[in-house]
Amino acid sequence: MRRSKVAKACIYVCLIIFVAASVGPFILILRTSLQETLTLTGKKNPDYTLRNYINLLTKTKFPRWMLNSIVFAGGVTLIKVVLDTFAGYAFARYTFPGHRLLFSFVLVTMMMPFAVAMFPVFLIVNKMRLTNTYFGLILPMLANPFGIFLMRQFILTIPREIDESARIDGCTEINILFRIIMPLSRPGQAVLAIITFMWQWTNLIWPLIATNTEEMFTLTVGLAGIPSQHTIDWGLLTSGALLSVMPIIIFFLFYQKGFIEGLTWGAVKE
Repeated sequence: MRRSKVAKACIYVCLIIFVAASVGPFILILRTSLQETLTLTGKKNPDYTLRNYINLLTKTKFPRWMLNSIVFAGGVTLIKVVLDTFAGYAFARYTFPGHRLLFSFVLVTMMMPFAVAMFPVFLIVNKMRLTNTYFGLILPMLANPFGIFLMRQFILTIPREIDESARIDGCTEINILFRIIMPLSRPGQAVLAIITFMWQWTNLIWPLIATNTEEMFTLTVGLAGIPSQHTIDWGLLTSGALLSVMPIIIFFLFYQKGFIEGLTWGAVKE
């Protein structure tokens, strides 16, 4: 009995430390965003104000950067979920000449960092005159093979007997894909959607290369350009960082149920 109480106390202490380590930085960022930069190291009891948020929304192109990030990350996420589900279904259910070699190529490209292909990709995009456009931002990011691998592995867990029963009932391959595989793949799609959205929302390198005007900057590029040459407006920067996290939190809360189902899929057998 005494050991169990000590064990519970240790668990609670660890949880408190974990929560403090997780929430602490957000509290610090929020506190900094509500102070003027000149008072961050000056006054002991600084005045709190919303001036940083007002300046961010009125004196910078933050609303435009937010829109660009939503279009960029949302567009990549939506298209990849659909295309990667199709590709994963093909690799999981069909055997065609060279399918193993092709899937091996997909696995090999997963090991290749984007920095290796970044310059050739930029040359292609530039030659197609897609730089500084939404298409130029979105199209190269669709080539990430992780989603194909994830959806193939997930679809493999769906029993083939369901497909065979549907074929006996007269379902075509298209109906099987859209009426059976797609609905049953929603947990996997939720995992892929959240991972892809977070990757692209925080993507700095490609938007920095593919855009050259403030109107097309994403949040990561725009916020990175806020610090001036001699001073850093910490209040403005932290307020922008705090607002930029909100869409990720909202997106995760929207797909939270499917994300948890995708992570625990197959963990419990009935």
